[in-house]
Amino acid sequence: SKSSPPPVPREVLLIIATSSSIAIAWEKALGCIVTRYEVQYRLQHRMSVWKALYVGRKSTAKLINVLHAKTFEFRVRAEGPAGWSRWSPTSSFRSLSLPPDPPREPVAGTRTWQSVEILWTPPINNGDDIVSYTVQCRRFRVDVSSPARSGIDTWRTFSDIPFDQTV
Repeated sequence: SKSSPPPVPREVLLIIATSSSIAIAWEKALGCIVTRYEVQYRLQHRMSVWKALYVGRKSTAKLINVLHAKTFEFRVRAEGPAGWSRWSPTSSFRSLSLPPDPPREPVAGTRTWQSVEILWTPPINNGDDIVSYTVQCRRFRVDVSSPARSGIDTWRTFSDIPFDQTV
């Protein structure tokens, strides 16, 4: 009687994702002989060709040195004495984003006697939308009794300023 290949491994599960790596696992096939597993990955919607990630007996693998905020697809299959199983269902996981870069130095825009418009170039967002800014400002007081000395008032903070909003 001819033996059958191992059953298709269940879907790939996420162990942990960071901004530069994705660790995955899958359930080992029970009740059959598995000599090794093969794991493949690809960048979702960018590569048409699957790339080899791991071949071996473990039921875990780790994709390292990935770009932040990118989605990858994974699949796994098992090999036994009778050959390879079909591929598992494809699972998708995203590497984490990084905090945005700081904005460039702010500059003064329109000025009146009671207000000033502050402008800055939006930073590189590193994978996530920027939803608000925090702006700190301070007022310099000139001590008229001593022109050589200027005092600095305490900092004033404006938090959670929505994107494209005036304070």
